[in-house]
Parts: sequence; C-alpha cells; structure tokens
Amino acid sequence: MKRGSLLVKSCKLFQKLPLFIFRPFESFLIKKHKRKNLSNAVFLLALPRSGSTVTYQSLCHRLTFQYLSNIWILFYQLPLLGGLLSSLISLKHKSNFKSQHGLVSGVGGPAEGLDFWSYWFDFNLEDKDYTLGKPAHIDKRTSYINSVLFSLTNNSTPFLTAFLGHTLHPTEVCNHFPKASFIRLRRDPVSNALSLFNSMKKYSSDWISIVPKECLGVNYLSNHEKVAAQVYWLNRRLDDSTYAGNMFQLFYEDLCMNPKREIDKVHLWLKSKGIITTVKFDLPNNFKYKSIDYSKDRDAIKIKAALDLIEAKHGKLNGFN
Repeated sequence: MKRGSLLVKSCKLFQKLPLFIFRPFESFLIKKHKRKNLSNAVFLLALPRSGSTVTYQSLCHRLTFQYLSNIWILFYQLPLLGGLLSSLISLKHKSNFKSQHGLVSGVGGPAEGLDFWSYWFDFNLEDKDYTLGKPAHIDKRTSYINSVLFSLTNNSTPFLTAFLGHTLHPTEVCNHFPKASFIRLRRDPVSNALSLFNSMKKYSSDWISIVPKECLGVNYLSNHEKVAAQVYWLNRRLDDSTYAGNMFQLFYEDLCMNPKREIDKVHLWLKSKGIITTVKFDLPNNFKYKSIDYSKDRDAIKIKAALDLIEAKHGKLNGFN
C-alpha cells in the first residue's frame, strides 16, 4: 500500500465526512474520567528516519497495546468508535515489519495518527507556537480524549502511540498526559542524518518530515548541513524537555541486533511503572541495518563534519558516544 494508492486516497476522502455529528451518541458510552489522570498511556518519541516505524511495529507485535491503527484513524472524529473497531483487530495483528516512509499496510497496521493528533490537540508536523485557544477549550478536549482512552484500555492493554510530531512538543504532550510513560528512541545522529539525506535525494526534497524552528530560513545550507542541523535540534528538543530524565532510552541499533531483547526490556520497564502488558508474538532474530563506513561514504563524512561544527558551537548532544 502506497501513499498515492487509490485505497489511501479513498480513505482520505472518507475522513473528510462530518462524522463528528454523531459524537453526542458516542459520549453516552464513554466512562467519565478525571482529566489528566490516565496512567496507562505510552508515547514513543522519535526523530524522522530514526527507525520509529519498525520500533512501533515491534512493540505492537510483541506486546498487547491498544494502539492507533489504520482503522482507528479513519474514525478519528469519533475516537471511541474507532478505538472499539481497532480493539477487535489489534490483538490479533501480526506485523510483517514493512512500511513506506511510515505508512503501514492493513486495517490493523499501526498508524502515526497525524489526523487524530492534529484534530484533537493541534499537534502536527510544523514547528509553530503551540496554542489551542482558551483554557476551557483545551480542558474539554483533553478531558474527552482521556475519557475515551480510559474507556478503551485496561490493566493488560495500555494505550500506545508513536507520532513524530510529538517530538516537536514533548513538554506540551506531557502536560496533557502527565501520568503517561515516554519511550525515547535514539539512533546514531550521523546514521539518522544520512538516512534523511538519502530520502531528500530520492524525493528531490529540501526537507523530510518535521523541521525544527532552528532550521527554518537556512536554505542556503548544503543538504549535508541541513540534515545535520535537523537531527541536532530535534535531539536537543527532546534533551531539553521537562520530562527528559524520566524517559526510557531505546537505541535503534540495539533493537536491530536483537529485537526481542530490547522490547522485553521495555516490557519490564513498563511493568515497574505499573503498566502491565502481555506477550503476543515472537519477533525476528534481527533487523537489517547498514553501518557507516567512513572510509568510503563521503556523504557521511560531510554530515559528521557539519554535526561536529554545530556541537562545537551549541554543545554536545546527550546520550551518544
């Protein structure tokens, strides 16, 4: 399934229908829940091209989660209905660990959830001043989604999401869900930037996915310098988050070498926080990934040089050797 396929286009048209007119009926079925008290929500925070999709797939494949699936996103205006439909599929969903730049096929495939998060919280892929208007409006939205998730989850099936746009506003996400748990996916910065660079070259694009404010207005930079800055400032955004010290650190390279070991570490960490999940399916022995050969890869050398200059000026990134 590709982003430009007829099926995807048809789903986009369906999403534009005014399904929100049925929300009063949905509200009768929701268990009322105190605002911001949801404690069994899990957020995966990651940079673009850092391995977020395969990590998201691994978590959903290995452990029981109520996650934002493709069928749920179709009904993002009616989150309880979408979640109920998703719950019928998600527990039986097995991943093939394939995707097209974040798009996973199948109704039960994990979805990033741009439409969901932008509709309810104005979280999107643009780095702009975060505001939802009047506090009463913010409280109403937050309370509704917390109540929906409370109705859909239980002690053995917590909620999981992995939207790249949350990386731009980690503190704001934490403010909406202060009792949630956060997993930070890390990838070697040069490898991460090189993957972005190759995507830019493939799609003849100036930028790929989310771009932090610090990178805006610098189109005079080379593509090597752009991706180095993008990776640096997005990592700094997570480093500087109010809740940075409470995030579980998951490394993409370790996941690729031994998926089961790394996801089981997440499983135990969640258990220590009182979030119980059960094991569903086995994971592959490993995922393929390409290590950088600095003796041959000129693009990687240029990216590393650009990243070194940024770190010399603005400080070293935390958590990387």
